Amino acid sequence: MASTHLLREQRLTILGFLQAFTIPIVAEKREDANVIGAGALFDFGDVLCLVTAAHVLTCDDYGHKDLGVPDAPTGPGMHTLGSFNIRQGRTWDIAILQLTGAETVAHLRAGWTVLSGVNIRRPGGSGTALFSNSP
Repeated sequence: MASTHLLREQRLTILGFLQAFTIPIVAEKREDANVIGAGALFDFGDVLCLVTAAHVLTCDDYGHKDLGVPDAPTGPGMHTLGSFNIRQGRTWDIAILQLTGAETVAHLRAGWTVLSGVNIRRPGGSGTALFSNSP
């Protein structure tokens, strides 16, 4: 029984960590709001970026101006992404949004866990990257 409890505790720890930085991306158009994907915030020096899948940003039903995110994991408030620069991968399904609006950046930094390069690790030999809450 103890090993099952330990596995449950490990799952809860992982879930809590993921909930702290996995940001739902919402598209709002004509009073309808839908979660269209998720992303994570990364700090690159003084630049805050939202990293997501490129296909999340490509839809005929909404445009970049229609995108928003919750102010915090548990808070009811929403905030638009404001202004941003975008880079999309040519071979990989990845988009990096460099958030440039000071108000948006302040809201997101206050409400969400922001990751950096020290949170990404490549396990030995595999092609998979892992997120870690410590360097």
